[in-house]
Amino acid sequence: MDRVEIDPAEELFQAAQTSEINPRVLLATLQKEQRAVKRSEAPPLDQQRLIMGFGAPSTIREQIRDGAAQFRRDFDRLSRGEPTAGGWQVGVEKQTLDPLPVTPASKAAAVLYSYTPWAGKAFGGRSLIGGNGVFCQVWEQFGFSKIETFIPNFLIVCTGTGQLCRPSFSISIQTGSLLQVEYVAPSTHCSSIRLHIFVDGNLKETTGFLGPGAGTGLLDLGPVTAGTHAISLQAEGQLGGCNFGDLVAWGGSLRVFTSPL
Repeated sequence: MDRVEIDPAEELFQAAQTSEINPRVLLATLQKEQRAVKRSEAPPLDQQRLIMGFGAPSTIREQIRDGAAQFRRDFDRLSRGEPTAGGWQVGVEKQTLDPLPVTPASKAAAVLYSYTPWAGKAFGGRSLIGGNGVFCQVWEQFGFSKIETFIPNFLIVCTGTGQLCRPSFSISIQTGSLLQVEYVAPSTHCSSIRLHIFVDGNLKETTGFLGPGAGTGLLDLGPVTAGTHAISLQAEGQLGGCNFGDLVAWGGSLRVFTSPL
């Protein structure tokens, strides 16, 4: 816009470093405001001039730097026990522009509502407004809130006969909404298995048969309600290799991805 060539990634990095702001916050803001991160072509000029939705129209470079600086200023105000520039405080109810009463539970929430004083449709606010509801959706879509739980090298010895193994491998996990799993069979398996994956007793996924060392890839089992959920993996064997009609044992490694409560 001002005929100065920039590297957006470098501008984001420098702004995040200078203002000591998590660059993920800047990326999520760019997507929330103008869908600037995931789009196939450059935004129109009027959107570029408000790429961060901050203040008056300016350049992309200034929008990124000034938006990051505003996040920092508001966070510092809260750290000093002062309200943000928009009058937001932790634990103090304030009306958004929707209007909707919101009580920020953290400094991060207060800063976000000071920057964008809209809850938006996703949070029960104005129907045509994205607001902080969209920010949170983008945050999850980008995988920024993922919490990984890794269970390596577990082993299940099957009781009884037949191809369907009992007991199942089960774990309890807490999540705010996101629930994804990825299983990898050990290279020591001498026959193929497939998995029946249950969440709270309900079948969510049945995989194809997996040979030694094979994996399921990332499987999306959510969204689920916030709270504690039981994940169970029941293996089913297949004739071949060392399997002569009964699945004797199986194991592997499991990654579970969740979001904060």
